[in-house]
Amino acid sequence: MAYLCIIASVPRDRVEQIRLPADVSRLASRVAYASHYIVPASAELREAMDGGTPLDTDTSHPLRGFMFHEPATVQERAARLAIFATQMRVPGHSLHGDDWTQTEATKVVDLFQHASTTGEAVVTLLDLTRTGKR
Repeated sequence: MAYLCIIASVPRDRVEQIRLPADVSRLASRVAYASHYIVPASAELREAMDGGTPLDTDTSHPLRGFMFHEPATVQERAARLAIFATQMRVPGHSLHGDDWTQTEATKVVDLFQHASTTGEAVVTLLDLTRTGKR
């Protein structure tokens, strides 16, 4: 079963205000939606989408709860994701020619680049209820 990963760039001083999924879009400067199905494609994606520190919220999820990455960690992850994004487009890479996975991965890369540039934290959560393109 694949989940949708909601990835949000949030000012660090607002992270603790997140209690429910609806708070994410209200507090974030940018939100991206990527399929959790791509997590096994690379260590960089796995750390970005599933790594971080658990966030204490008023929700539960069968796989994992909300997670967040501190701004300093976001900058490190953004740099590694940028390298990964370049490499996945090189002929011979396992993802070269896999347009769908590249598109989903680019959503993650772009969100982390935005958060890195603005000095924000990144919050992630999983959602089974959303469908369609974002």
